[in-house]
Amino acid sequence: MKGKLLILLIIGIWIGMLIGISFVEAPLKFRAPNIMLPLFTKRNLPF
Repeated sequence: MKGKLLILLIIGIWIGMLIGISFVEAPLKFRAPNIMLPLFTKRNLPF
């Protein structure tokens, strides 16, 4: 019983975080479409 509740709680938190990030990220892409390229080049990331 407690194991199922814990698993459901973790899955619910995970889904909530994914949905929350999506709603924050989407408007940012439309407001500043070229912001990601300078951020990645300044940090020298491999991709």
